Order: sequence, then C-alpha cells, then structure tokens
Amino acid sequence: MRHLGRVAVIAAPLLLLCISCALAQGNRGITNESVTPTGVAPGDSIWIYFEYTIWNTGPMNAPWEVRLDGTPGARDGVLLVAGSQRYSRTDGTWQTLKARPVAEVPLDTAPGTHTVKMIASADANFAAAVAYAYVDLTVTSDGAPPVADAGPDQTVEQESAAGTEVTLDGSRSVGAETYTWEEDDGPIAEGATPSVTLPLGVHTLTLTVSNSAGSDSDECVITVQDTTPPELTCPADMVVQQQDVNGAVVQFACTATDICDAEVGVVCTPASGSVFPPGATQVACVATDHSGNSATGSFTVTVQDTTPPVLVCPVAIVREQSEAAGAKVEFQCTATDDCDPDPEVVCTPPSGSVFPLGTTEVQVVATDDAGNRATGSFTVTVMDTVAPVVTISSPEAKAYASTDAPIPVQYTFTDACDAEPDVVVTLDGQPAGGSINPGALAKGDHTLTVTATDDSGNVGEASVAFSIEAPELPSFQIEEFLIEWQRGDDRFTVVGRFTLPDGVTADNLAAIAVLHLGVAGQTATDRVVLQRWGLIWSYWGRRGRDDSLGQGMDIDSMQIVFPPRRHGGGWSGAHALCNGGGRHNDEAWFVASGRLTLSGLDVSSRPATGSVSLALPLSTSGASGGLNGSQEVPFRVCKAARLWWYRR
Repeated sequence: MRHLGRVAVIAAPLLLLCISCALAQGNRGITNESVTPTGVAPGDSIWIYFEYTIWNTGPMNAPWEVRLDGTPGARDGVLLVAGSQRYSRTDGTWQTLKARPVAEVPLDTAPGTHTVKMIASADANFAAAVAYAYVDLTVTSDGAPPVADAGPDQTVEQESAAGTEVTLDGSRSVGAETYTWEEDDGPIAEGATPSVTLPLGVHTLTLTVSNSAGSDSDECVITVQDTTPPELTCPADMVVQQQDVNGAVVQFACTATDICDAEVGVVCTPASGSVFPPGATQVACVATDHSGNSATGSFTVTVQDTTPPVLVCPVAIVREQSEAAGAKVEFQCTATDDCDPDPEVVCTPPSGSVFPLGTTEVQVVATDDAGNRATGSFTVTVMDTVAPVVTISSPEAKAYASTDAPIPVQYTFTDACDAEPDVVVTLDGQPAGGSINPGALAKGDHTLTVTATDDSGNVGEASVAFSIEAPELPSFQIEEFLIEWQRGDDRFTVVGRFTLPDGVTADNLAAIAVLHLGVAGQTATDRVVLQRWGLIWSYWGRRGRDDSLGQGMDIDSMQIVFPPRRHGGGWSGAHALCNGGGRHNDEAWFVASGRLTLSGLDVSSRPATGSVSLALPLSTSGASGGLNGSQEVPFRVCKAARLWWYRR
C-alpha cells in the first residue's frame, strides 16, 4: 500500500475487462491507473491517470469516464469526469491512448473507503469494447479525529527458533496520519502495515492512530503456534555380524531436526549400544520437541552369523617314502569361530592315512553351527630322495701294469624303494664293459664310475681311481738325431734302439708308434700305424693316409726291426727276417724321418739339448701308452748353422 497525502490508494486494484466480440473494434484493457494526492476530503480535487489500448476501423474519439463507487463492470456510480482520446490510426492497428483528468470529490461523500472506477471504450457509445479499472480512495471528514482498525486476529505457524514474521494490517483505519503498534506498553512497530517477528505464544497488540484532530486505538491478537512435529531420521534396516554367542553390541544414531527447537530429544528402544540377540529386532524411536510435538520411526536390526570359521591348515608337508605304498602321515587342522566354540573340521584324506609317492592335495572343510563353511587345502608330498648306495669292489684303487690281465668290473647297489635301479658304468667318462684291459689304456690315472638311478630319479654314484703304469723300454738309446733347416722344408732324422722288457715280445706290440721330439721348448708329436712284415714294422707316408696327429711334425717314414737270433755264427737270413721265421732278439732298432713345422723357431739360437720319446702300445686299441722310452741328447751345429745334430 502507498500513502498519498491523506488519501490511501491501493497499488494493485482489481481489473475487469469487457471486450466486444464485434470485429469492428477491440480493447486490450486499462493499465497504469493511479489517483493522487494522498489526503483528500469532500470538495478536494484528485488527479487521475490511466492508459487504454484499442483498435478501430478508422479514426474516432474513444470515450472514457471516471465514476465514484457503483457496481463493478457497470456504468453506474457518481460521475466525476468524462472525456475522450483521439484514435488516429487508419490501418486498424492497436494504439495506446492516455487520459489525465482532474476531478473533485463530491461534498456529500461520506468519510471512509471508496472506489474510483475508470471506464474506457473503443466504441463512441460504449456499445462494445469496454474496459474497467478500479482504485480504492479513502475520504476523511475535514477536522474529524481518526478511527483505528488493527485488523483481524491472526494465528500463524512458528517458522524458526526466533518465531514468525507477521504482517500487521492497520490499513482500514480512517483519517490516520501516524500508526504506532505496541505490546505490553512498549512500541514494536510504526506504519499502517509493518512486518514484525513474534516469538512462540499469544500476543495482544494495540494500534494507536492519530491526526491533528486526535487519536484512536484498536487491538488484535496474534497467536504464534508450533504444531509441526520434528523431522526424525532413523538409519536404514541394519544387518550386523554376530560377535559372540549372546549376539552383538550395535551402535546406531537417530537424529531429529525442528525449525523451532535446536535440540530435540530422541529416545530409541532398545537403545544404541545394547546387546542385540541373534535374529531380527525392531527398534522404535520417538522424537519430541519443546511444544510437545512428536515424530515416531522404526527400523530393524538383524544380527546374523555370516562369518565362516577361521581355518588353520598346516603348511605343505614333505615326508620321505618309508614303504612301498608310500608313507603314513599324521597332521592336525584346527578351526575357531566367534559364535561356535567347536566347529566341525573334516579332512580328506584324513590324518594317519598312507599317502602314495608323489603329491596329494588334502581338502579341508570347517563348518560352524550357522552353516558357514571355510575351506582350505594343503599338500602332502611323499618323496624318495634317498639315492641308491653303490659299492665298487673291482678295480681297486691302486696302480696296474699295462701288461696285467684284464681287470673285472664288480659292484653292488642297494635302494629301499627300487630293487632294480638303472646302472651306467663309465671309464674316464666313456661307457665301459664288464672288464678293463690295462694294455688298452694310456699311462696315468683313470677313473671308473658306477651310477645307479632309481625310479624317483635319485642318483647314487661311486667312483674308484686307479692308474696304469707302462714299463720303460730297457736300454733305450738314441744313436743319431739330426735336424736340417732348409728354409721351409725342415727335415729331421732319428735313429735309436731299445730292448723289450722281460715277458714282452714283439707279438705283444700293437702296430702303432707315437714319436715325441722336444726342440727349443716346443714339442712335436706324430703317430703312425705300422704294417708288420715278419720281424719288421714299417710305415711309409703316402697320399690318402690319415695317420698323422699333425702336431708340429709329420713322419714320412718309420721302421722298427727286430733282428733274428744268430744260428751257428750267422743270421737266419732275409727270408726269416721278412717272414718271421725263427726267433727274434729282444733288442730292436728304429729309424724315423720326416718334416718339422714348429712355428717361431729361431734357427740361430741353437738349444743345448733335444729330447726324443717313443711310445709303443701293447694292444690294438690305438691309444697311446704301453712301452715308453725317452732320452735327452746334446746338440751340435755345423758351421753353416743349418744342421743341428747328435751322434753317439
């Protein structure tokens, strides 16, 4: 409400619009209507303003009227002023017209609230397209005291802890120039329609209005009440794990809020922190504010045992096989449960069973009274890790002569789980048979190994080390040793003799000879395969033969001769020598020649000595060893330094 002098004008009047349905004109209604000044009495002038928007088929004077009181929607009441505004459009479009009339309040107007009615039309005779607008006008008697009206009693709902904002209404007071609102002899507001915040309770308010002629008072009762219950918030239905045989201690929170009460008490039965038994229990909660308003709610707490027992299984068990079927194995599996003091534990296979060789998985199930199951497993592995025991009784750990008889290979083995393990016999890493021929082995150390492998792959092994000693050639003598340096075709010649040891004859020799020459710190070696012609062993190098070892020396020719015994002062003759007739001497001669290919040998730095070694095997195996002879000889040099030589 706006205050205009002594007159109160309502800013939001009712609007009734009557628009003709005729097609010759139209009226959109009256807008922006107002009446001034604020203080009027009978005979005073008022200034009126309003706008109306119309259309017509051509230019015309659009009439209007201003009347006091009368029936809404009718051209009745006291006519204050009339006139028209010019509609100037020729195209029949809408045009807004503005009226600013001045009127005088009739002298016989009674004090009080009246209605100023504005009427406008798009028809010259108000026959159609008529619009209405209304503004309330308060008229006072000049020189009369005011009449107070505090408005109707109100009952409002409390909106906050501070109370409720209430709009007081003294607008119906007549002739008031000032408005004062009081409660309990104290002012609380000024103005015709002030807004005040009143706390919870019943309030009796006094309105005092005044003007120059006097004052008047009126009362109204404002009741602020709280009838709204709190808002209770309960948790959703709860499912908790059983803690022990009695159930579970359950904590929860129910809260309540209230627009008027900062602290609302909430009571739940059973209370939070109680021991809830197994199963479902309903919790009932009540929230009550200071005004006694209450809200109720409930939820369900279900205590259940869904936790399986805690199962403890042993770690993987490994046992040694103790019998043919496997091994008997004892073990223990345990389980604990918060709600069942003795869960059932079942193992498959059970403890004390005989487990076969290999790995067996034991399945374990623990079950509590609520039917919760815990499963686990572990493995029992029965292993055969004990290797067979091998014992070698022959050969013995000693030295054997290369001329000895064959040595039998003899051994035994034992195994608790495998009566027939696989056996492999090797001599110096090579497969060996049931006997060893000493004459077929090189001079030096040798090792016989017997390996037994059982069905589980355990390997038992025994070894014996023995040696072969080759007898020396008695009376080994170098007669001549020559090296001739020919710049790329270095030649050597060796001539010597030896005597066979007792018990050895030429028939015992293999048709193989290995020659070693030691020169200036280097060793040259070559091997030849001899052909026997009676008492002569002979080798002649030729294309296509592959006898040479090629280690710094290449033998072109080699002969070993066992001269026959004398008969009556003479030799047995060439026939006996070549065809093996008669007996031969124990003494033999040998001669060898060929090429040296020693790298980096400085011819000018003649060594003081050289060495010659000859090895003759006592079998046809092709291995080196058997009879051995060696000698170191001093070198001489010819003047040209191209011949190193020794001659006994």
